[in-house]
Amino acid sequence: MAKQLEKLGAHFLAIKDMAGLCKAYAAFELVKALRDEIDIPIHFHTHDTSGINSASVLKAGEAGVDVADAAIASMSGGTSQPNLNSIVEALRHTPRDTQLDVEALNECSDYWETVRTYYLPFDSAPKSGSARLYQHEIPGGQYTNLREQATAMA
Repeated sequence: MAKQLEKLGAHFLAIKDMAGLCKAYAAFELVKALRDEIDIPIHFHTHDTSGINSASVLKAGEAGVDVADAAIASMSGGTSQPNLNSIVEALRHTPRDTQLDVEALNECSDYWETVRTYYLPFDSAPKSGSARLYQHEIPGGQYTNLREQATAMA
């Protein structure tokens, strides 16, 4: 299918892992298999509901992914994307060093951490990652919506 999409003129191929189910070694194998077959850029989007998807981003990078999504530290994790600040540090002094200024990222994160406290009463996302994700396989947006609906019925 990837070859067909490329032949049809696709400019990018996106891997959209909305539930954050793509484990690190699976991300590596998937990106590697695609990289061996297509020449267009590959974009990896995952959520961190399990708490380990930074590893998936790193392994996708090892396999040659061109773009990966991440979120500033204070807005990352749970049903959001993996932690950008930590990924930047993990890649420092490697061939995939992002050259991003981690101090600037940390300052940005500090700002949004403060702002986020004002919205805490409206935050229904899980407070930490959980391997239960691999049992129920519910994407983050569906999880938070289901939780709100269940709470409203109580």
